[in-house]
Amino acid sequence: MPTFGVQHHRAHIAACLADAGSLEPVIGIALDGTGFGDDGAIWGGEIFFGGPGNLERAAHLAYVPLPGGDAAAREPWRCAVAHLSAAFRKIPSLPFLESVDDSALATVSRMIETGRNTHRTSSAGRLFDAVAAMVGIRNVINYEAQAAMELESVADPDEGSRYPFEIDTTAEPWQIRPEPLIVAVVRDIQKDVDASIVSARFHNTLAAILTGASSLLKKETGIGRVALSGGVFQNKLLFEKLVAELQRKGFDVLTHHQVPANDGGVSLGQAVIAALSI
Repeated sequence: MPTFGVQHHRAHIAACLADAGSLEPVIGIALDGTGFGDDGAIWGGEIFFGGPGNLERAAHLAYVPLPGGDAAAREPWRCAVAHLSAAFRKIPSLPFLESVDDSALATVSRMIETGRNTHRTSSAGRLFDAVAAMVGIRNVINYEAQAAMELESVADPDEGSRYPFEIDTTAEPWQIRPEPLIVAVVRDIQKDVDASIVSARFHNTLAAILTGASSLLKKETGIGRVALSGGVFQNKLLFEKLVAELQRKGFDVLTHHQVPANDGGVSLGQAVIAALSI
């Protein structure tokens, strides 16, 4: 039997298209925790364009170190330290670090500096973990996506402001740089802004980033449909905000209805792409 390698996040977008009964070109936004990328990095904050058989990677969250690999997924404070290291020359002193063992922090810092036992990641899931740790919600999880779900649960639904962000369109693929967002989160924490406000602003910012990147890509490609897939879209707050913003910008938005947005739908997307490859 012939075999075909199908990249994880492209399978997510293909699954969403199959769910919608369409093979037409889309802008595909795939957000999750972990998926092996074409370049050997751990992907998870990806934007594609094209049909299910030829999805090109247009943009992604800028890479940050993932110290300890899977250990960083179990211990969100590691993700926070990685993002803080990328955003600041010196990691600022924040309350969440008080409960981190000094030797563990020193070890993780060395891993980030040297690149030993680390992977590059563009994971949106790990960005959620980082912010959840920074605001003091959770340094260590007991089950998958716990920190992200708890961050969502505290968000103030009445908070409408957002943080600054940067999309570097001179890079190829485009780089969605989280450093301005991380700096603003830290400034709010230092001013004792409540976690409910920080969480809401974070969610608002992600929706704005993804809408902005989609709008830029629409100008480049002429594609006016967006497909949303990946486990992060089980986050009801982000999902509803993003769909509403995309629709206000005139996009036709495709979402999952018959198969799950998370990895439960990946096999369908793999089958679609494989079938198109025969």
